[in-house]
Amino acid sequence: MKNYQQILLYIYPKLERFIDDIQSFINYKAVHSYHIQLKVEKSIDKMLDVLEQKRKLILAKELLTKVFEEFSDEEKFILEYKFFRRKEVLFEKYKNFVLECSSRTYYRKQKRVESKVHALFMQHAIDEKWFLHIFNSISSVMQLYTDMQKGKLQLIDKRRYKELALKKAS
Repeated sequence: MKNYQQILLYIYPKLERFIDDIQSFINYKAVHSYHIQLKVEKSIDKMLDVLEQKRKLILAKELLTKVFEEFSDEEKFILEYKFFRRKEVLFEKYKNFVLECSSRTYYRKQKRVESKVHALFMQHAIDEKWFLHIFNSISSVMQLYTDMQKGKLQLIDKRRYKELALKKAS
């Protein structure tokens, strides 16, 4: 799996929060614009840049959601468990979901899901160029990308440190 794909899987659950934060920033700047020391033109340019970031994030969220709708329930569970790591979704939506397989089979299924993610990303033209176009102005995402490119960072599986555990349904 390519670095940008791992980052997309990592940040997908956080995109809504990114969008909300940008909207809060826009609202704050609009209400408190009389405090701004910049010239009006620069201030407006900055707000337009922020609005463009928001627009790109909304488009990215919609496209990624469309891609993930193409997965089966089992594949969605694996995506949620392996990549998205949203405890509330795991414990609510998949509370009674059990994968009836050995750990070896689970890892094979996980590899198939990763291959399907890659294939669907390519099918929907979600490549590295698209990723850079969408996220180039978001410093936190670009820092993740740069660190992964340099080999400084790997998106570590939380379950390795027992921060996320699932109980079998009874």
